[in-house]
Order: sequence, then C-alpha cells, then structure tokens
Amino acid sequence: MAVREKYAHLPPLRADVRQRLARLPEVLARHPIQLAYLFGSALQNTDKANDVDLAVLPGRGYSFTALYADLSSLLGTDRLDIVELPAAPYWLQEAILRTGRCIFAREPRAAAQYEAGVLNLCVEMRTQLRQYALEALRKPMAVDREFLLQTALTLRRVAEELDKYAHVSGDALATNLSLRWTVGGGLLAGISLILQAAQHILTRHFGEVPETYEDSLAALRERAVISAALYRRLRGMGGFRNVLVHEYLQVDLNRVAQYTRRAPALFRDFAEALVEWVENNRSSPD
Repeated sequence: MAVREKYAHLPPLRADVRQRLARLPEVLARHPIQLAYLFGSALQNTDKANDVDLAVLPGRGYSFTALYADLSSLLGTDRLDIVELPAAPYWLQEAILRTGRCIFAREPRAAAQYEAGVLNLCVEMRTQLRQYALEALRKPMAVDREFLLQTALTLRRVAEELDKYAHVSGDALATNLSLRWTVGGGLLAGISLILQAAQHILTRHFGEVPETYEDSLAALRERAVISAALYRRLRGMGGFRNVLVHEYLQVDLNRVAQYTRRAPALFRDFAEALVEWVENNRSSPD
C-alpha cells in the first residue's frame, strides 16, 4: 500500500525501463560510489515495478543530490529511492544483500568484503538479541500497572475526540490541512498507545522481544492478552502507523477517513481488554 500511495501523483515507470536500468552502472561510475545494489520490484518484476530501489556505498566526495539528479534523468522518473548503506540499520542491509543484486563495484573485491562484514555483524547482533531475550526470560521485569491503566484511560479519551470526526470524508481531509493533521494526529496517538502497551506487556511480563509491530499484536493474541476477534481488527495497524509517520502526505485519504470511522470502537475495545488483563494479573509480583 505505502509504495503505491507514495508515488500515486507521479507517472508510472517508462516502458523502456529495462534498457534504462542496464545503463545504471555507467552513471554510477561517474560518482564516488564504491558499491551499488538494485533491489525491490525493479529487480524482481521489472515490467510491473512501481519504483526503482537502489542501495549505494558512498566514497569520499559523494553527493546524494548530484547522484539523484543523474539517476532520475537517466531513468526518466522520480519514482526512485536511494538507500545509503552506512546509514541503514543492519537488518535492512542484510535484506538488501540477500534479495538484491550488485550492479556496480568499483573494486572487484569490494562487494565480497562489504557483504562479509554485514553478514558477520548480523550474526553478532542476533546473538546479542537472543542473549538479551534469555536474560529477560530469567529475570522478567515487573509490569507497570499504572502505566497500562493510564494508557487505557488515554485511549478512551482519544476515542472520544475521534468520535467528533466519525463522518469525515477523504475529500474533506484533502481540502482542509488542519483537519487532516488533527485526525492523523489522533489516529497516530491511539495506535502508538496500543503498540507501546503491547511492547510493555510482552517484554516485561512474558520476556519476549518482538521484531515488528505486527509481531507484537500477534503475540498478544497468542498470549491471550486480546481475543482472536480483536486481533483480526488490529492486524495491519503497524503498517498503517508507519504510513502515518513517514508518508502521511501521500496516503490515500479515503482510507484515513475509513480508519477514522472505526478507530474509536477499536481503541475502546483494546482499552477494555487491557484493563481486563491487568485486573486478571494482579497476583503477579510487582
């Protein structure tokens, strides 16, 4: 959803995108780039790609704006995302290496050296995370009941405010920036409260360290903190949260309006489940 909506206002990739992609190395060679990887839809399904994803390992004198300008001119599109590998989290670098293809290497051995370093880092980080999780299981921290009850109360207040916009439309959001910010801020506040509560319960009570927001919600269901029915309504919340935070101006405002209509009941039901879980676990040591 996010990629399509991010570029919804731009023309699709050119029909000759394959030929243009084949010329990427010659443009990359003109810039102080050590390595470059093509990944995402442009690699996996070029003819139906929504955008072009590139990851680069910059050298001295690198300029993002100069590189972007040349690549955009070559590809004939602004449907272009450039990831600077040194600034990317280790797990994203690993995903790019595993799913992408090296299309440019200034030195023959540079790719092998870089990839070995990233994969070693990933092994080290996963080992550390497993160790942290084991320590958490051995020494679970006390749940902050006051925090969880306050979260439930705040969720109900957010729901009350969003009730005022139950009949908002996508057109209204598109033409009223203040309204859009108000509604988007309310949705983000409620979603963030739910995800924070999920992380708190899972790490402190169950000694689990979920990797993603969606993993957190699924774990709440598995641990019977929430019902299966409530979980089905919450699914996808993590992705919607990321769209609100990172790409809000490009999100489909009709979907925002639809989410606004169902959010108050969803927030209230989660608050109720949260309070019920806290009450049922009063016997746990603080």
